[in-house]
Amino acid sequence: MLKKIILCLALINVSCGPNEIVKAGGKNVTKYDEPVYNDVPPEIRPHLSEFIEFCKSSTPSNRDTCSKNMETFYGISFADHPIQKGKPEVVGICQFYEYAGKVIARKITISKSMVDSTSLRFKSLIWHELGHCLLDLNHIPTTNRIHIMNPVLMNEIELGPQWSRLVNAFFSYQIKF
Repeated sequence: MLKKIILCLALINVSCGPNEIVKAGGKNVTKYDEPVYNDVPPEIRPHLSEFIEFCKSSTPSNRDTCSKNMETFYGISFADHPIQKGKPEVVGICQFYEYAGKVIARKITISKSMVDSTSLRFKSLIWHELGHCLLDLNHIPTTNRIHIMNPVLMNEIELGPQWSRLVNAFFSYQIKF
């Protein structure tokens, strides 16, 4: 029986981090106005709310994708340890949990070393991982473009004057999984 359970649960690593299974907990969400706040640290709640508001006013495709994926979104947590062994530069990951070929849960883990609720860099990391988990976005094809879905985290100087443009580009980005 245990072998069947292990075979049925397959984790697909879709972001910048490891292939590891972390038990997802929390509340299943079916509507935009019910964010998973019980499994989201207070430092992240404003960023999640703002992200959802942008989803609501985005294209029909993004609205539908975000709404559908919120049904399986189980929150965001912080990790004390490196997210990927041997790769300290990995500071965030969106994990998908599958059963019988269907995604049954999505969870984001962020390194505690990144926590700074007032930092635009922290906000861009949260939005990057939400892009993976809620919009099914992949990384941009090259690492030399300034974009929220760039796998390399940008600094405050790059982000500050361009945040509005980056948000518009983010919600028009079409490279899905």
